[in-house]
Amino acid sequence: MKLRPPILLPIALLPIALLLAFVAACGGDGDPPATASPSPQATATPVETSLPATATPTLSLTPTPASNPGQTEAEPILPDQPAEGFHLSDPSFQALPGAQAFFGELGGTVYRIEMPDDWNGRLLLWAHGFRSLEAELVVDEPPIREYLIENGYAWAASSFSSNSFVPFQGAHETAALHDFFLDEFDQPDYTYIGGGSMGGNVTLLSLELFPNRYDGALAACAATGLGELDFIGHYVALAAYAAGINQEEFDSTGALAQLVRVVPALATDAEARDLFEGLVATLTGGPRPFRYEGFEEFYLPNFFLAGALAPLLLDAFDNTDFVYPVDPASGLTSEELNAEVVRLAGNDDLLVQRAVRAPGHCDFSDQEMIAATEALANWVENGVKPQGEDILGPLEDAGLDFTDPLREADPGGL
Repeated sequence: MKLRPPILLPIALLPIALLLAFVAACGGDGDPPATASPSPQATATPVETSLPATATPTLSLTPTPASNPGQTEAEPILPDQPAEGFHLSDPSFQALPGAQAFFGELGGTVYRIEMPDDWNGRLLLWAHGFRSLEAELVVDEPPIREYLIENGYAWAASSFSSNSFVPFQGAHETAALHDFFLDEFDQPDYTYIGGGSMGGNVTLLSLELFPNRYDGALAACAATGLGELDFIGHYVALAAYAAGINQEEFDSTGALAQLVRVVPALATDAEARDLFEGLVATLTGGPRPFRYEGFEEFYLPNFFLAGALAPLLLDAFDNTDFVYPVDPASGLTSEELNAEVVRLAGNDDLLVQRAVRAPGHCDFSDQEMIAATEALANWVENGVKPQGEDILGPLEDAGLDFTDPLREADPGGL
């Protein structure tokens, strides 16, 4: 039985800390791979294609999965049809040279599998990121697809049976695709799961629900630890403080109704907006490269997300006992901030974290993703634990060892 995998996290430096999480387990215990046999639903067409652009990084802190070698896995839940209001896309695609493409419908999802002619026995399950409420369900390819095929990896990916923020559903339906792959192609030597943004959440949740299916995991820019819901709640509370809204005012009309006041107030008061930016930066790791660019990029989207998460915020977010940190340069004291801010009611040896210095969401280069993939495989298969860094401390020089290339205007250290 496999132990819960270790995690390696390259992070990017948003106004928040951005993570690429790698999780490695105790090595493959499967049989040698059999020769691939096509699914009855599958077709194969070789074609030249270029490597897709990489995704960009999001907020995430340190996940610490707990090992439980005796854990019983969940049974994957796979609906027969897509969720109401959604429809399946055509999953057909052309394989890269030296590979075969397999695709079709699996319950209420569509899937794609690409199998190299010279399979090395490794399989990567890829989980896609957040998609609003688009009606069409589509499959995302791994951002380093070309690298995977050239190096003998097979990969498989699911559309999931609905869109929106669905990590639980994604974990179950990716596990179902894993089982389908085994039925069609036999047991890989090593099985990895990966994903970016919400797909990173799918990846980490998969380790909790299905630890025996995966030898290692790469969770790119997943919101964990100080999770997305918590972060947005703190974002709203600090914005209200910077805009001069007290507890009585905040409670009088409901937490999110105050956004109508907060956003215009910060837009017209440069001093208040600077205070807000400083409070968010201090909450999420302090000074680092691209702090201001990242804040500007996500300034309004975070408020839009607060509106979208309104029911969850009101039901689940609680900062009543949270102590907000303060940068002494702000002129505030911790006592002042925490007295006046509005209030709403493991196995760390298996974790390695890395920073990537970039301002955007999942803003990883191909080189960074490939290096992460190789480090994860070397950890799982050869026991060589990768180098990491402490991303809970000061972030001024975080990521210098793992960013490739340094982005334009990066000071190279502070």
